[in-house]
Amino acid sequence: MNGVGFLNSPFFITVVGGLSVSLVGHLLVRAHSRGERRLARERAIQDKQMSIITSFASDFDAYLSVRGSFLLRSAWLDANTSDDARDKYGRTRSQVYEDRRELWLLLMKTRSGLSMLAEINSVFEHDAVRALVVRLVAADDALDSGSSEVVTSQVQELGRLMGALVLAMGAEMRKPRG
Repeated sequence: MNGVGFLNSPFFITVVGGLSVSLVGHLLVRAHSRGERRLARERAIQDKQMSIITSFASDFDAYLSVRGSFLLRSAWLDANTSDDARDKYGRTRSQVYEDRRELWLLLMKTRSGLSMLAEINSVFEHDAVRALVVRLVAADDALDSGSSEVVTSQVQELGRLMGALVLAMGAEMRKPRG
């Protein structure tokens, strides 16, 4: 049997055919497995994004409410140093001080806005989301002091930015990932 005859032999054709079928099967299984892992990863990211959107909408609102109330009480106390002063609800300075202290304790138990925004920044990738996160961080930093009017205005701006961020995160979820 010469060299060319061996290539035409049933044994050689069976071995080469078997190896070819085995290789193609292996490549198909590998491609399918890779696709399944990619889909699972995409599903996990979408689940995480949805979880962040729902928790952020309520948690940031609660944080903002407590922090804004604390700062409003602080602004009133700074502006009204007389012991016999009363706020618009008729509370004395010592009652407003006590309210502020309770709000401070509640604020310490509330998840910070910065940690929520950092989590969003780590999971969402679109420029619109990241730009709103930067604007919210800056607005949150600016909320540290001021008159009642300034604090109220800043809290309202943070609320508007929060709404825009939730919408931007939802828009990112609807776009296919590439």
